[in-house]
Amino acid sequence: MKIIQKETKFVTNVIMWQNIYKSKKYRLITYSYKFVYNNNVYLYNNLTKELILLNDDENRKLSNTNYDCSDSLITYLIRHWFLVPVDNDDIKLQNQFFCLSKQCMPRKSIVNYIILPTTACNARCFYCFEAGAKISTMDNVIAKKVAKFIVEKSNGNPVKINWFGGEPLCNINAINFISDYLLCKEVDFHSTIISNGFLFNQNIIVNAKNIWNLKTAQITLDGMDETYNKVKNYKTTISNPFQKVIGNIRTLLTNNISVVVRLNVDKHNSKELYNLVDYLWEQFGNFENFKVYPHFLFDLSINFERRSEKENCNIFNDFIKLETQIKEKNISISNNENISLIKTNFCMADDYKSVLITPTGKIGKCEHFIQDEFCVD
Repeated sequence: MKIIQKETKFVTNVIMWQNIYKSKKYRLITYSYKFVYNNNVYLYNNLTKELILLNDDENRKLSNTNYDCSDSLITYLIRHWFLVPVDNDDIKLQNQFFCLSKQCMPRKSIVNYIILPTTACNARCFYCFEAGAKISTMDNVIAKKVAKFIVEKSNGNPVKINWFGGEPLCNINAINFISDYLLCKEVDFHSTIISNGFLFNQNIIVNAKNIWNLKTAQITLDGMDETYNKVKNYKTTISNPFQKVIGNIRTLLTNNISVVVRLNVDKHNSKELYNLVDYLWEQFGNFENFKVYPHFLFDLSINFERRSEKENCNIFNDFIKLETQIKEKNISISNNENISLIKTNFCMADDYKSVLITPTGKIGKCEHFIQDEFCVD
């Protein structure tokens, strides 16, 4: 047996090793995963994050469910939580790991911020989950309070800001103000933005790079020219907004700002997106900092036309093909989470290090609830 990756320090320092009871029968824990790679057999424990390599003899021992507790391999696997008693409650054990791990994490700093400079938007997408929401825009008074809050709560730790909206570029002033303040206070921060990409220009991109410390822009595309322009329905006199956004993506990339394109998949465009992926690869496939991923549209908007079960199945099949196409083009997002860490939260709502801040200065815990469900003003 060879240890490829050790268990987390949390296991060795807090949980410690499992006791061995020779009178009990054992089985593989639900959270273990055995797989073959390059003719080698590996065993991974998703609970402890330990990864080991087994030789042929060890693999045969593991395949025999009548385990000998005096065997050195079996002893190791029991001690290290790969094997558990047959009557063990794996879900309860996982919850205990999760709760203890979360309690052991320091809780003094807030370092992840989703900030809405405005809920206004220059597009009018039919699927917008914020449709009908009251429009509000952050002024300098609120922006200063937000910046001070970040300085106070970061406790000197690096900070990540995600500019969200509405369309955040509809209120560049607030982004500039907060970023300038953090720079003056020598806060170590960087930012990302979720945008439709239409309002970018060379001057804004220079500011984004030098003042906002912008590392990544996520931009949504809904199809090729005609479909995209119809869905976005921009308030503009520009004849082809799609090509303007494509040009802005290129400018972002050439300024070393990564771009992640999200393809919103629905029944109106699922077939057309194959052509869009080919087009994006032709345009930007040579940029290492360009990635694409598909995303199902959810019927959160009052304007959304509900899909039938058959339509959902058809779209799902198109979605799988689209994912495959993106991977073959080598422009997909790497999905390799850090397998050496125990996950202590499921989303930002139960992550004490993350908060949402609205244009009026309210603090919440979820970007999908910007009108209610707040902690404090």
